[in-house]
Amino acid sequence: MGDAAGEGAAAVAKALVATGAPELKHLNLYGNRISTDGYKALTEALKKPTVAAKLTYLNVSRGETEEGEAVAAREALKAVAVVRVQRICRQVRLRRQRLL
Repeated sequence: MGDAAGEGAAAVAKALVATGAPELKHLNLYGNRISTDGYKALTEALKKPTVAAKLTYLNVSRGETEEGEAVAAREALKAVAVVRVQRICRQVRLRRQRLL
């Protein structure tokens, strides 16, 4: 994959960081060609707790030619998303317990 494959994902990551995307709940990147650099940019953006704080759904697909480092980068992005969703679910449970 060339640089163009990562530019779109990097632009999305930059926009997420710039705006914080406070109301973003779903991010569907299925069918998009994402380079290793694109995955890394998205991962770094989602590591920031103030970025897309309500994100509970992330969909990325494996590219047809994705190998090695790109696969590892995609898996790292998915791991960050899972941790984020688990944290949100934990917060919801705590709020419910306080209400009971």
